[in-house]
Amino acid sequence: MTAGLSCYTANLERYLAGEFDSAAVVGRSVRLAVRATEVGLVFSHHAPSLDHLPDGTRFEYAAVTAADTEDALRQEIRRYGRALVVADAARLPWSVAFGAAHAPHWLLVTGAEADHYLVEDAFEALLPQGTQQPYLGTVARSALRTAITGLPEWDAPQRVRNEMAFGARISLPGTTTGSILLRRVLGSGEERAPESGLIEDDSLVLPLLMNRLADEGPAAARHLPDIWAAAGHRAFAHRWRALAGDTETELATAELWGALPRWVQMAVESAARGRPRWGVARAAVDAILRADAPKTGRTA
Repeated sequence: MTAGLSCYTANLERYLAGEFDSAAVVGRSVRLAVRATEVGLVFSHHAPSLDHLPDGTRFEYAAVTAADTEDALRQEIRRYGRALVVADAARLPWSVAFGAAHAPHWLLVTGAEADHYLVEDAFEALLPQGTQQPYLGTVARSALRTAITGLPEWDAPQRVRNEMAFGARISLPGTTTGSILLRRVLGSGEERAPESGLIEDDSLVLPLLMNRLADEGPAAARHLPDIWAAAGHRAFAHRWRALAGDTETELATAELWGALPRWVQMAVESAARGRPRWGVARAAVDAILRADAPKTGRTA
């Protein structure tokens, strides 16, 4: 059911599945909220923020030295049976992006043996390098260390995605040689301050996105991963609601959301060729707004 979710949410959902109704936790949290800035777009896909778990524990980013990385990872696995860690997708042997441009990636580690780790990577997506399939298997200790230590400097959109992965902004510790674990700690901690300036109403957000992307032209390609993630999360939420509600309507709306990124990508590619064509993407947005209108009380 995690198809279409970002690597952050897909592997977080699998982590949650060990203790909670993970589909419900994620499905209830899904939203699309956006803030436009002079330098780009900030997306929030969850409210409440998913760093707070149903049992009162919470996640925090923890910087660990390279020398202590495996001890910290194994300690987290002993305590909770699994652990989430930040990796570089370009260094994951099963990734279709292996050896390509650096990209942040959350990885679920479910076991530790003497010479290897057990991992589950639920991320599934169509990437520029090809179709990424989920991976369930083993990875050598040396290969995992390579993937999670000495992380690169992420570019600006990647840094924002890292910080907003839970839904609320959580800064990552700076590390150039060590690793970053998602450490689970006791106590709820303080609620994260909401991101200022976010627009959440679909009737405002979706036209804003279409206009902003069209204005950026070929440069809008930097936001395509965010559009894929936004649509994938909304489609997931509709599929989840279909299990207990108006199945036909919810699944049809999920299909509309699932198709949106392809039309946006085609429009961005047409802009790169000097012939921008946003008509189909805007029509897809109109169809989504009409489909959601009965649930929100709006007229489209």
